[in-house]
Formats: sequence, C-alpha cells, structure tokens
Amino acid sequence: MSKKITKLEAASKQLETAIELFFSQGDETAIHTLAAAAYEILKDLSFKKRLSGIVKNKKLNQFILRNGPIGKKNANKIFSAANFFKHADIDPELSLEFDPDLTQVILYEACRLHIILRGGSPVIDTMITWVLNAQYMHMQEKEGSIPRPLDPEFDPSNKKKFLKILNWFKEKYAKEGTWQSHA
Repeated sequence: MSKKITKLEAASKQLETAIELFFSQGDETAIHTLAAAAYEILKDLSFKKRLSGIVKNKKLNQFILRNGPIGKKNANKIFSAANFFKHADIDPELSLEFDPDLTQVILYEACRLHIILRGGSPVIDTMITWVLNAQYMHMQEKEGSIPRPLDPEFDPSNKKKFLKILNWFKEKYAKEGTWQSHA
C-alpha cells in the first residue's frame, strides 16, 4: 500500500532515525548518510521558504560553512563522505578516509533547521542537549581546563545515557498520548 509523504516528513524521519542510531552507537556510515540526506532536504526547504536567520544564497551558505568554525577542510570531508556513501558511478573501487566525529556537525545543523521549519521533538531536543554539552566540554578542553559537562547527568561521552533519556521521553509521551516523533 502506498502513502503520501512530504519532503519535510521524509527529512524528519531520516533525521530522527539518524539520531536514534547515533545514541545507540549504530553504524556510522548509515548515520552520516541519513543525517546528510535530512540536512540537504531541510537546507533546500529553508532556502525555498526564505526563512529569516537562514542564509538565502547557497554559495554564500557554503562559504560560511567552509570558512566558519568547522573550516573548509572539515566541511569538504562532511560533504565528500555524504556523496561517497550514496554514489558509485565514478571510481567504484575508491575508498575514503572517514571521520565519523564530523557527523555531529551535520546532525546539529539538521536539527537547527528542523526546529526552524517544523519545531523540535523529544528526539531532536535530546540531540541538541547532547551537542551543547559536547561543545561546552570541548571549549573547556581548548582553554586548558579539565572538561566537565554542564550537568553530570548529561555527560556527552555517555551516549547510552542519552539513549535512556530518549527512551524515557518516548515512554512518557506515549503513555500520555502526546509523543510528537516525526519518524
């Protein structure tokens, strides 16, 4: 049986599935592929809707991404991996040096765009919480301090704890009948 699905619904499902795989420490290639696909759809939709806070010029957006905090080298790695994982028409025997830590950037950016376009969800909010804690600890490390999470309950090195939080949200909202998962 076929069913209709919008681009935004597809992106929501891809993103939430990628996040759940991320916290359950699933396959890094699948996580990156799903996150990048969701990001591309959300980015295109935000350009089409000309949303405030979104850079409307695709070339300028790519320039900012490549020259901003991630840097050109890492931005190129993110997009190269995304394309590598979905195409085999050119150089089918080629291999790629893949850094799965860069997937966090795509997950965060996709979540940010999703919140602007459609709002959050317990899955997306859990991911944003994880990213904020990870960035806070990273800033401490760069400053020479001993990295500590904002709250010991939200230590980003413990992905299983975040998966438990995510599952708790699901159970709580399922019982109340208010679960708003987009997946």
